[in-house]
Amino acid sequence: MTFFDQFEKLRLDVPRLALMNFKGERSPYCNYTFECADCYLSMGSDFLRNSHYNYWCYHNGNCLDCSYCRGCENCYECLDCKNCYDSSYLQDCEDCVNSSYCFDCQNLKDCFACIGLWRKQYHIYNKPY
Repeated sequence: MTFFDQFEKLRLDVPRLALMNFKGERSPYCNYTFECADCYLSMGSDFLRNSHYNYWCYHNGNCLDCSYCRGCENCYECLDCKNCYDSSYLQDCEDCVNSSYCFDCQNLKDCFACIGLWRKQYHIYNKPY
């Protein structure tokens, strides 16, 4: 058996990481990502910075456990959000700042547990405070 035959057998027997991480910097265990920096266990995402456990997110920074988000910063557990900042537990929201537990809202600031509000500030359970 030649060296190349032995090497081929060894190559086939030893497990390898099956990750596609293009132009990633310090982003171990990210799969199907492009130009992500300082990320961990993110999948199908592009242009992330310091984000962990994200799924199909684009242009996010400092986000954790987000899915299908675009242009978000400092967010946690957001789903299908766009351009949100410093928020957590949002779903289907856009341009929300410092808000939590909101659904289907746009342009909110400092709101908590609101549904379907647009261009509001200082609301809790859809009531102004």
